[in-house]
Amino acid sequence: MKNTFIKSMAIGAITLSLIGTSFIKAHAQPDNQSVTQFGTDEEIAYTFSYDFTINAMNDKTQNSINYARQQIEKLKITDAKWAAGEFSRLLDIVEQEKINNCIALIDKAKASSNLTDISNARAALDELLTVTNNQRVLDYVHGLDNKYKVLSEYKPI
Repeated sequence: MKNTFIKSMAIGAITLSLIGTSFIKAHAQPDNQSVTQFGTDEEIAYTFSYDFTINAMNDKTQNSINYARQQIEKLKITDAKWAAGEFSRLLDIVEQEKINNCIALIDKAKASSNLTDISNARAALDELLTVTNNQRVLDYVHGLDNKYKVLSEYKPI
């Protein structure tokens, strides 16, 4: 009976796919997968990880990077975990750019002792201190914060 149901659904899928509906896909999944109207857990995790990663690459804020990393953690427990490494690599590039920018701002602040430069460096450092799901970056940023005590004492206006 189950095979008959799947065959009838497959015939219907040809018709439904012509109008862009994934009805058969949502109903002919293996019993061990959770299925919603949006797809399997794996598909949802992949889609969210991809979307959040692209958003972080465009937005370049630590907050968007953190959200993307949270989604990637969820992806790691699905069969699509193969994509987690690539998404993480893309976020690492964005975070490295942020670190490089922060170091440049710190160097500028140290050289000029200008309050605006110090404020900009402090703000960049404070944003990086909100890193989640990447202990390596957080440890490095804490090292920067400790190394440049002049910025540790100053809070932006």
